[in-house]
Amino acid sequence: MLPEIFQFPLDPTADPEPNPTEGSATLLRRVRAMAATWQVLKVGTSASYRRGRLSLFVDIDDNHPFYSKSEGHMQTAALACLRVDHLGSAIACAWIGAAYYEDAETSIMEADPNDGVTIPVDPPGSVQGIDAAIGWLEAQCRRPVQRLEWTRDGETVARLWLLADTGRSLVLQGPRQFWQDPSTADAVLQIRP
Repeated sequence: MLPEIFQFPLDPTADPEPNPTEGSATLLRRVRAMAATWQVLKVGTSASYRRGRLSLFVDIDDNHPFYSKSEGHMQTAALACLRVDHLGSAIACAWIGAAYYEDAETSIMEADPNDGVTIPVDPPGSVQGIDAAIGWLEAQCRRPVQRLEWTRDGETVARLWLLADTGRSLVLQGPRQFWQDPSTADAVLQIRP
């Protein structure tokens, strides 16, 4: 049996599961089965039904601990979330910020259009588009993420996490003067996959 984190558990605080469409039920079942292959990727997962839509979440984290001077201890970082919403007539897939995790409308609208896709489903509620959504999700889980660090006097003063294949920033930490030019980083660490 898989650890619970890979089972896409349904959020108990979400709306009760409606009569799911064949498409949303199949998507959830297939993604749960596929998640077994993600254990080496160290992702967290969850699912919920809200306002009649199925939303799947895959957390993209930096699981390589680093020392945070402001926190005074080692920590990891939540970088982003992959979100797949089965909307009935379409499946929306997007990279979203961790801050938009719960708000369906905001998260999809604020997502980077270059890192998302909307897949039509016709007839609505059918299984059409599920293979494309799963393929997108699996490919995104395997994208390379780097952590860039700038140091002064032996201490890390700024960090930037980015998608290595496009250079798109995910999380910024520290003074802007450092991470404006990634080529000036003192260290570049490949943290994913």
